[in-house]
Amino acid sequence: MSYNDQTAQELAHIHAMILQLEHLVHEGDISQASAVTSPVYWRARITTVLAAADLPPAIKPQIGDLFARLARCGVAQPCTAQSVAVHY
Repeated sequence: MSYNDQTAQELAHIHAMILQLEHLVHEGDISQASAVTSPVYWRARITTVLAAADLPPAIKPQIGDLFARLARCGVAQPCTAQSVAVHY
């Protein structure tokens, strides 16, 4: 599997988990809190992808969208617009 394929697969996984987190927040069901339901955990995973030296430029907007979606969850240390912009 190529690096770009691995990156795309990792971002697809993160996207799916953020969808689950959004659903939990929307339903008010954050009683099942764990490390993987924490936006901090997913920000760290996204930041790891972002740190890759040869990240394709087309992926950066997708990463920005994932950071913004986490910020809109409104739980545990939300991102600011400024912190999202810094990652571009």
